Amino acid sequence: MAKPGRPRKRPEGAAARRLRAKVTIPGAEKPVWISAYSRSELRRKKEEVRERYIDGISMRDIPFRDLVIEWFNTVKRPTIRSESTLNNWRSAINNHVLPCFPEQQLARAVRRADLQRCVDATSGMSGIITDLVCSVLRHAFDYALAEGVVRLNPSVSLSKPAPPPSMEKKPFTPQEEETLLRVAAQSEYGLMIYLLYYLGIRRGEMLGLRWEDFDFSRRVVHIQRDIDFNAGRSSGASSAGTLKTAAADRLVPLPDELIEVLDPLRGLPHLYLISIQGRCLSANEYRTRFNRLMRDAGMLELSAAYRRKAARLEAEGKRIPAPNLAYDYTSRTTAHRFRHHYITAKVEAGERPEIIMSIVGHRDYSTTINIYTHIQQTLGNAEPTRLSQVFKKHMI
Repeated sequence: MAKPGRPRKRPEGAAARRLRAKVTIPGAEKPVWISAYSRSELRRKKEEVRERYIDGISMRDIPFRDLVIEWFNTVKRPTIRSESTLNNWRSAINNHVLPCFPEQQLARAVRRADLQRCVDATSGMSGIITDLVCSVLRHAFDYALAEGVVRLNPSVSLSKPAPPPSMEKKPFTPQEEETLLRVAAQSEYGLMIYLLYYLGIRRGEMLGLRWEDFDFSRRVVHIQRDIDFNAGRSSGASSAGTLKTAAADRLVPLPDELIEVLDPLRGLPHLYLISIQGRCLSANEYRTRFNRLMRDAGMLELSAAYRRKAARLEAEGKRIPAPNLAYDYTSRTTAHRFRHHYITAKVEAGERPEIIMSIVGHRDYSTTINIYTHIQQTLGNAEPTRLSQVFKKHMI
C-alpha cells in the first residue's frame, strides 16, 4: 500500500494505457481529439463526435412524456382544424398515452415492450381510441428520430389488439322502423328518433339544432353546429363546437312527416330542440335519454361489465345495485345507425348519389356509396325493383 501523502503509483499493463484518436471535421481548422481506456469506448466516442459535428445529431435527454407533448404542439396541433378532432387527440394523449409512462422515463429508454403495453391497454375499447394511441406513439418517435432524441424507432412493429365487435350499421328492417316510430310517438324523448330518422344527421348535429335553424317556408333545416361532449368533459357539460368538416355546413330537406311533428312544438329561435331547461344535453343526459328509447324499442341489454359485476356480488352475498341507464347497458343501435339507414333509403329511392353526398355532408363520394350504402343487405326484403321490371318487358 502506498504511504499516505504520496501519489498512488499508476498501474501497469493495458489498463494503464490511455488511447487517443482524432476525428477530422470537414471545414474545421483543427481536429477533435478524444481519449479512452478501451478500444470499444474509443469507437463509441468517435461515433458520438461524428453524429454531433458531421451528421448534425445531438442526443437530448428528454422525458418521453415531454417529447409527446412537444411533438403534438409543434407538429400535430397546427394541422387540426376541428375542435372535436382536437379534443379526441387530447383525450387519447392525456387518458391513454401519458399514464403509461413515468414522468422521469427518458425517451431513449423507452422500449418496444413499453409501447406495446400501452397499446394493449386499449383492448376492448373503441377501435378509434386504439388507432389514435398507435398514431401518437409512432409519430412521436418519428419526430424523436428526426430531432436526434433517439437512434432507433421502437414503434415500427407495434401490433393492435383485436377490436371489439362493432355495432350493427345495417339499415333497419321494416319491423324495426315500425317499432322505432311507435316509440317516438309515445315517448317524451321521441323527438330524438324523429330527427335522426328523417334527417340522417350526426348525433352532435342533432343535439345542436335550434329553432332558428329551421326554414319551414323553404322546407329545409340549416346544419351549422355540433355539440361536443369532449369539450366539457372536466365539468360534465357540453358545448356547441365546429362541425366535423366544411362540407357538414349544409341544408337538409324537411319531409312532410317531420314538419307535422315539429309544427306544434315550435319554440323561441335561440332554444335547442333537444334540451334541459334551455341548455344542450350533457353526455350522461344524452345516454340516459337515448338508452331509454332503445329500451322501449327492445334494442337494449345489460352490458357484459355489469353482468360480471352482478355475478361477483351475488357470489359474495352482497347487494346488487340497480343498473344505471347511462352506463350499465349496451344498445344494439347507435345514433349513427340512423344515418346509415337514411342514406341507404335515399339510394334505394333513386336519389342521385352526388345529391345525397351534399345532403349528408360528406366530402368524398366514395364515403357515401361504399361505407353508408347497404343495398345488398336489404335485397332479401325488397320488392321487385324497377330494373327487374324493365327486363321483364323484353322477355319473349
